[in-house]
Amino acid sequence: MRLKVTQIRSTIGRKENQKRTAVALGLGKIGRSRVHDDNPVIRGMIQTVIHLLKVEEVEGDPVKRPSRKKAEKIVEKPAVKKTTKKAEETTEAKAESKQTAAKEEVSEKAVTEKPAKKTKKVVEKETKTTSQKTNVEKKAPATKKVTPKKESAKKETSELTAEAKKETSKQKEATSKETSKQTEAAKKETTVKKKTEKAAPKKASEKK
Repeated sequence: MRLKVTQIRSTIGRKENQKRTAVALGLGKIGRSRVHDDNPVIRGMIQTVIHLLKVEEVEGDPVKRPSRKKAEKIVEKPAVKKTTKKAEETTEAKAESKQTAAKEEVSEKAVTEKPAKKTKKVVEKETKTTSQKTNVEKKAPATKKVTPKKESAKKETSELTAEAKKETSKQKEATSKETSKQTEAAKKETTVKKKTEKAAPKKASEKK
């Protein structure tokens, strides 16, 4: 005996466990149907979503599934090729011979290959750089040789300028001192005049 299960109602708004059991039964849409073996596991799943399903009994033998142990035995392991020591030695020798041959080819190419020819642009750039260097060398001014006479003249002029600076500084100091004395004398005169002006009206009031 087998059980035919068909979905009648939608799973929208239902609990999460009910949705999952419907999907586990191979359903999920209205009108979809599946045939399962009649066993307590399937009956328990049907019982959780019985309000959404239509269950019918169908004649037929239950599907026989192989057990885990038998399935493991049926799976064939990939055949492993047994390599002998001689085969390994031959492969190593071949690899070494290939490496040596490749090294020899590279060395022969390096010897036989000629240096690449310079393009027109590279040649033009080199000529421009050389011409610029020569122009710069020509334009560079030659260093003038200083004679001892010119050196002595420079020393004399520097000494004269130093003396002139000293004299100007002395004159400035003298003028500043004179101006300070004049300002002090003028201040004293103004103070004396103010005192005399204040004393004159007092004397006039005493005479009256």
